[in-house]
Amino acid sequence: MKKNVLVVGGGIGGITSAYFEAKKGNNVTLIDSSERIGGLLKSDYNGKNYFDYGTHIIPETSIPELNDFLFSLLDDENSVRTKNIKASSFFNGKMNNKSCYVDCSVIDKELYNRGCVEFLEAENEESNNLDEKLINKFGKTFYTEILKKNIEKYTNTDPALLDIKVGEFFDMSRLLVFNDSVTKRLCTLPIYNSKMGHHVRVDGSMKYYPKDGGVGKIIDLLESKLQKAGVKILKNTKINKIINLNGIIRTVETKNENFNIDDLIWTLPSEQLLKILDLDVENMKNLEFINAGLFDFTFDKKIASEATFINVFDNKLLSGRITLYQNLAKNKNYSCTVEVLSAQNDLEKKIDIVYNELIEMGLVTSENQVKYRKYRKINKGFPILSKDFVESQHRVNNFCEEYFKNVKFVGRSTSKDFFMPEVLVNAYNKITKE
Repeated sequence: MKKNVLVVGGGIGGITSAYFEAKKGNNVTLIDSSERIGGLLKSDYNGKNYFDYGTHIIPETSIPELNDFLFSLLDDENSVRTKNIKASSFFNGKMNNKSCYVDCSVIDKELYNRGCVEFLEAENEESNNLDEKLINKFGKTFYTEILKKNIEKYTNTDPALLDIKVGEFFDMSRLLVFNDSVTKRLCTLPIYNSKMGHHVRVDGSMKYYPKDGGVGKIIDLLESKLQKAGVKILKNTKINKIINLNGIIRTVETKNENFNIDDLIWTLPSEQLLKILDLDVENMKNLEFINAGLFDFTFDKKIASEATFINVFDNKLLSGRITLYQNLAKNKNYSCTVEVLSAQNDLEKKIDIVYNELIEMGLVTSENQVKYRKYRKINKGFPILSKDFVESQHRVNNFCEEYFKNVKFVGRSTSKDFFMPEVLVNAYNKITKE
């Protein structure tokens, strides 16, 4: 018997959920409050080039059916496919072209030597505090001199107040400490293999990037698949009211249409559903955000790097991760996007500062002609995962899983999934196996 299923949220988790629900033979509607689906997997077009919302490269998963949905319309003609993404990092005034991880060897030699000893002695003991976890993993010196400063740069928050998952962001889960030969020897031991970056990037899962259209092109292709599967897609659609009967959702009302449903798939933060229903969980915390902006530049000459992205670990600089489209799409689009996370409220006024930082990092020269530059604000910003919020989210999610009878929570609506591969796999498993 066919079910009427409503999917709320058009990010990659919602798109995946809607498709596989439709494959089960159900009547599926996907709604999103934005004018485009895809969440941050979208691209803006300036009339000549496409600019993404940060560095988002979709990797293959371990599930063939899921990979077929995501990538079957991508081939060598319309996309770049590779198992090896070149990445760099900039720290303490020096560019490291070996790895996306920070190179510890460029700090003061006395501090570096002390840090190496602490790194070798660190037992990697588990902890509920981010600062303790990183000290236990990398040693106090590397934490204090490198990681702590960058976490504060990206979150404007004391690491002692943050959840341990934040240590996985911004490629701060590993460090480059010794040279290549020593690293290879140490990495034969699991305790070091789990926290050391390699000097030569090894092949990973296959990754895809369109030659034209930016990452948003993939969403366009997936949207066409949804339509062929019979999914009704409604954009610019906000929920006005939800009718809840003791944990069973039968009606969702929007400005233009009411939906009578059998099942609801919720991909937004679960606390948003509770707020709409005026339900309360004890000590429920609101998610806080730090301001986030994107600075787009196009130059007349090639940007001086072979990397697809560069992590800027230098806390003296405003710049965060830099995406280089010339190397992603393998074309002559000499453009880049610089992500900035900052507590400052006037980021749009910082475009000259960001441009000068590109010169300081040696990526362009003052002689490069700037063909295009623009600031784009990211609505809400970047989420700050504090310990208090994550603990609250666990309570909220446990309540939701027990209370609601016909609601499936997918993607970032759970407290388990944040990174794209886990969002994709868990969305697929929840829809196809439940």
